[in-house]
Amino acid sequence: MPVPIPPHTPLPTTDVGDVRVQTYETTGGAFVLAVDNSHGWAGPAHGGVRVEPALDVVRARETSLRLAMQAAAKHAVHRTGFRGAALVVLGDPPREPLWTAVAAELNRQTGDLLVAADLRVGERDMQYLHGLTPYLLSALSHSGVNASAATAAGVLGAVDSVARRLGRTTSSLRVLVHGVGKVGRPVARALSAAGATVFTHDLRPHAAELPGCVAVTMWMREEVDVLIPCSVGDVIELGDVSQLRCRAIVGSAASLFAEDQRGTLAALHDHGIVYVPAAVSAGGAVICSSVEHYAPKVFDAAAPDQLYTFVGGEIRDHTDSLLDDAVSHGLTPGGMVAATRPGAVGAEGGDCGRRFRTFLDRGQTGTSRR
Repeated sequence: MPVPIPPHTPLPTTDVGDVRVQTYETTGGAFVLAVDNSHGWAGPAHGGVRVEPALDVVRARETSLRLAMQAAAKHAVHRTGFRGAALVVLGDPPREPLWTAVAAELNRQTGDLLVAADLRVGERDMQYLHGLTPYLLSALSHSGVNASAATAAGVLGAVDSVARRLGRTTSSLRVLVHGVGKVGRPVARALSAAGATVFTHDLRPHAAELPGCVAVTMWMREEVDVLIPCSVGDVIELGDVSQLRCRAIVGSAASLFAEDQRGTLAALHDHGIVYVPAAVSAGGAVICSSVEHYAPKVFDAAAPDQLYTFVGGEIRDHTDSLLDDAVSHGLTPGGMVAATRPGAVGAEGGDCGRRFRTFLDRGQTGTSRR
């Protein structure tokens, strides 16, 4: 069982707004847990568990806080029925003792905290954790569902919404996908297959070379309709905004701005660039987790394409609403996301897991596995 770090360490439990940050030290290593405790919302907390070899405890606490707040925003926007959370492992300790300690904390919370795999946590790690705790949401019962594919489906739904906002069809778009990894690759391939002109950029030049796409190195020079950042983060600095040659930004990068996020958002707005926050466009995986938790039998029986179609439609509709509401309220899309609170979600029937049942009942596309 993990225990709080000893009192002589100057890093006690910290409450930052609605988020509580706690550091744990165990024989298997150390980890930081941040959990959103928003008043008025009693759903379980949900977030990713990731391993950060280069972080010390101070930076790990900062990272877990940021990730938990980002998760809270996603859950609020998509009405998943969850609060936000994040679990960050320090260093790269032996996995089995570490996961034993993590599982003990999850079991102690008896379902009030649910986690899914994030950075540097693979299927083998989750399978080991699954043997120690039931409080995981990683589609282990559904071999066909992939979190990255779900995220990509959501990004594509948001791009479709933005295309209509720009007076274009998806097939007529010029787009640039920045970061061609687990999410960026399927996004680029799908848009190319749909007829869009797709430019790709990645720090690994070979990764950007995809059939039907044009790999570029000087990505800011490309004149495109939509910039789609799918890289780890810190893509755009405040000084870069005036150089951007895009009409909109939609992607999965959670930490898009290298510095001065508020100033960069204001600059994008001043330059007439439509920006869809990742809390909206990158919500595919948390939507699938909501379905897995709140409608497990339906989740297990559904075909992956049914889930991805549902995710794309949900995020397309949420993007439409976000952009409309931002205009009517005189706010930026980021301001609208910040104003969305999970406490506004009804506990009965409000989560997207239950909405998936309605989606299937209406005979939407996809083929049941059973």
